[in-house]
Amino acid sequence: MNRTVDRQNMHSEYSPKVTRVSAATISLIAALMVILILVALHFLSPELSAAQRMVSEYALGNYGWLLSILFVSWAISSWALVYVLWYQVKTVPGKVGLILLIVSGVGEGMAAVFNVKHGLHGVAALLGIPTFPVAAILISLSLVRHPAWLAAKRLIVATALLTWIAVLCMTVTVIMMMKGSLIIAGYANRFLIVIYCVWLITIASQALRLRRNT
Repeated sequence: MNRTVDRQNMHSEYSPKVTRVSAATISLIAALMVILILVALHFLSPELSAAQRMVSEYALGNYGWLLSILFVSWAISSWALVYVLWYQVKTVPGKVGLILLIVSGVGEGMAAVFNVKHGLHGVAALLGIPTFPVAAILISLSLVRHPAWLAAKRLIVATALLTWIAVLCMTVTVIMMMKGSLIIAGYANRFLIVIYCVWLITIASQALRLRRNT
């Protein structure tokens, strides 16, 4: 009887850790999938100029289904990371960041359902793109307050700041495109997706490292 109780206690103590390790792994793999699919689409749809066409426009080609998988993977990565970090992020700004990451995931998920020809695709972009860098910096600054995360402080903060550089580059290039200037908004859009995923991969990898060492 006592052994049964001990096993139940051990299960209740360690199962949350195991679950969070699984969620961190899912977040990491899903973010890597986004990057791999993005690269694959570049070669599968060469008729779409990477410089001039946004990633969402791959939906107009023969591989719209693959683009949908990209956006779903991105959303899963974001939401899984929120689950991993919810009890590790203690500050109010950090919690706000996690909520914003959930919202960003909603936008990413919507983009999988509503393609570039649908009116709600713009709403998906508004939910998914600008909220992410705010979430990244708030979460990162909260995490590096903890001794366990302090060793990776420079990497965590650097990748969070890169998300701001990415969204700024995209904003500037879109404005340039609208004015008929140098058209490289497509490159900026791809850079943004990759950098957003790099931040997800960085945090998920660090979370896995910490869990395995405890």
